[in-house]
Amino acid sequence: MDQYFVYNFSSTICGFYLETFHKLTWKGLDHVPRKGGFILAPNHMSHLDPPLVGNRLQGFMYYIARSTLLIHPFMKWLLPRLRVIPIDRDSKSEIRTLKKIISRVKEGHGALIFPEGTRSPDGNLQEPKNGVGLIACRSEAPVIPARIFGTYEAFSGDDKFPKIGGEITCIYRPPLEAADYDPGNTDKNRYEVATHRIMDAIRNIECDKYNKRV
Repeated sequence: MDQYFVYNFSSTICGFYLETFHKLTWKGLDHVPRKGGFILAPNHMSHLDPPLVGNRLQGFMYYIARSTLLIHPFMKWLLPRLRVIPIDRDSKSEIRTLKKIISRVKEGHGALIFPEGTRSPDGNLQEPKNGVGLIACRSEAPVIPARIFGTYEAFSGDDKFPKIGGEITCIYRPPLEAADYDPGNTDKNRYEVATHRIMDAIRNIECDKYNKRV
């Protein structure tokens, strides 16, 4: 089955579900480039996050996900067709995967990377992993900080089924250019510094619904 058909069909189904069963608000979509490589870096609260943050964007994006999601035969067939690049953090193959992601971004594609690596267990932001800093510095791509509110309440990791009708907000901020996050290759903690600068930009995004200023 054609990869583009599967991608578009899945995107349409996910969009229909999200629009029908949740109260959605997007802010700052115009900050996401329509051409050229970029990294979309949101927080991670729920299974709903990947289809949510990518659903309103133009074109195709690559998604980074842990390799264990491909254990089931159907997911092993489906996820590559959705441009999911699996990563195994406990394997030497992680370096090859990171290089593949960097190449895709340099080729002019968007890549969705959750700096925290895994879903939040309690709805709060977690400490980030250094992978996003490495990919950003090596690709020199603009990084779009984004923050999701409401998906933890709608479908946390402990929930067997999503809760219908909750409010979900996704906010995109202007791109961080390389000079904004990269301290340079003379800094021995280069990737860690870049990662924390990206995470700080995500942390600084606030939402009206939570009695904070957008």
